[in-house]
Amino acid sequence: MTSFRLDEKTEIIMVDRADSPRLVSCRSYIILTEDSFLLIDPGPTEDFTHIYSQISARSPVEKLSTILLTSESPTAASSLALWQKAGFRGKVVLSWQAYVSARYYAPDMDYYTVSSRNDTIPLGSRRHLRCIPLPGLPTMGAQVYWEPGSATLFSGALFGTLHNSMDSYHDLFLPRRAKNEEIDLIRSLGPGRIFPHHGDPIHENLPAVIMSLGLDDTKGSETVFPGEPDVLRNRILHRVHLHLTSLFPPAEVENVTGSLLRREEEAVSSGEFDAFFEKILHAKGYVWLAMVDLELRRLCRDYSLALPGIYGTHEKEIAGGMHALIKEIRSLRESNFQLQQSIIEASDDLLRDNTTGLYNESFFSEYIHSTLQGKKESSDSVLFIRLDEIKTLNARFGAEAGDSCLKTLSYFLLNRKRESAVFFRLSGPSFAAYLHDTGKETAVDYAEELKTQVERSDEFITSVSISIAVVELNELLSSAVPGDRFFTEMMKLAKERVKILDRMGPGSICSSSKLTRFQRSRGTILLIESIDFEAKIYKRMLEDEGFEVFHEPRGAKALEQTDLIRPDLIISEIFVSQMDGFQIRRLLLDSQDLKEIPFILLSREKSETSVQRGFEMQVHRHFRKPVIPAELIGTIRTLIEQQARNR
Repeated sequence: MTSFRLDEKTEIIMVDRADSPRLVSCRSYIILTEDSFLLIDPGPTEDFTHIYSQISARSPVEKLSTILLTSESPTAASSLALWQKAGFRGKVVLSWQAYVSARYYAPDMDYYTVSSRNDTIPLGSRRHLRCIPLPGLPTMGAQVYWEPGSATLFSGALFGTLHNSMDSYHDLFLPRRAKNEEIDLIRSLGPGRIFPHHGDPIHENLPAVIMSLGLDDTKGSETVFPGEPDVLRNRILHRVHLHLTSLFPPAEVENVTGSLLRREEEAVSSGEFDAFFEKILHAKGYVWLAMVDLELRRLCRDYSLALPGIYGTHEKEIAGGMHALIKEIRSLRESNFQLQQSIIEASDDLLRDNTTGLYNESFFSEYIHSTLQGKKESSDSVLFIRLDEIKTLNARFGAEAGDSCLKTLSYFLLNRKRESAVFFRLSGPSFAAYLHDTGKETAVDYAEELKTQVERSDEFITSVSISIAVVELNELLSSAVPGDRFFTEMMKLAKERVKILDRMGPGSICSSSKLTRFQRSRGTILLIESIDFEAKIYKRMLEDEGFEVFHEPRGAKALEQTDLIRPDLIISEIFVSQMDGFQIRRLLLDSQDLKEIPFILLSREKSETSVQRGFEMQVHRHFRKPVIPAELIGTIRTLIEQQARNR
């Protein structure tokens, strides 16, 4: 995240969208004030997790007062339902065109449609945002937001860069250019900086950037096509066709209008011009005509052409077309609401723990990555909280009682959370509390407070206690742990301290242990092998290739080691003591946070049956001993590199 200060109480935070490569970068913006914050362009559903984790790292979502949309694109509104489910209870500010699609995704939100260029949104500190609708620039539902105090323009898709060329960007992404009056409006604001939805913030050469919105043909149609109205009609039909394909499925539009389009250099008579829109009316009714009404009127005005006859004879019906569209969307929403809810809930279920409802370790990993991205130091700490003696609880009262205690503990923690704390559910009887702006000493005090309150509480089915490991993030940052390894190394350190808690007994707190400085290697491997002689051979071979190798001869112990060291890859013999290699793999697959670790079988047993079992258990490779070293090393490198890319 990149931030810009407007004053001591107001900050603009630029949030890059998800890390997946895209032709044009997409950005959201947070305006953070003393009491609340606003979000401009929340993005599609696939970006929700990434943006939410970055925002909640700075402020609770309950403080999000306003979401602003700069376009009517369906992707602009598709994540609204997820924000609502995450706790957003504020207002959504948008154009009436955007309202149509937003209502489909989130019907019960508080919407405010911008009706004039005088609508404002207060920011505090005597600042405000001015909402400026620019219908048709670049789309019918486009608008920008202007902060006069700092001369800042949030321009949506109006400005952007592609390969450092404004022309390339606009040629690809804007279906039309600005007229002189629109350029004059933006220039009259005198922006000192522009924050676009696509591309980097613009600080330099702003007059030239603003003028780049124009074209030579903005002076009037006579300059471009003097005396050729038939060619101008053709150009209008192509613009209308392009606009419809941006709103509806292209194949559906092509089926309606494609046969009536002429090549761009051909002439279109007034009769053919009228027939084009009559075909739309007969095929799709007044809704489609209403959707192109504003763009069509602008084009006809610019080229000094008469509107199609149908817009005179059916003016009232076309004006009511948008109401029909809203009614149609409402009907679609009602018939598809359950399906939409199921999709949203399924996406959210992947991020939440079923027992407690808290976000799970997968989301915790993303949260850590987003919060610490690019940081070389941090004032934050993490508490790793474990419900003690969960096995005893399950043995005495049954597994349901253990789950009940975990659920009660999650409610207990949330009801006593500090403002700086964000809670997560980890595997087993464990939780994590990320504490913003909290050093180790303060974190230990909070841990003591929680431990004492749990021990004195009568909310549980029996007396329980918790043990807490405390990790100050600077402990790892000072060891220069790479970003893609930070979460793994943090969990290793936490598990080391949890092991110390085992020796200290229930109700303990551990905030220090010997921290092994991060060793740069090709990766960490857990070798599960019962024959000591063979283990030494393979361990030496792997270490000579630069891997960090941990050896464990027993199956049950190997599972504990996996949870402790979080290896990049596991190599296991099938025949090991306590449990075999297939049993180990099955238990790892049952663990949400360990199942993705690449798993290789290296055994003297390799038969059709063992290969089939390995395939069923998603074993990545199955080698027979003795193995060709180069083949094993090459496979390990490939799997670890692939896993790093996935992370």
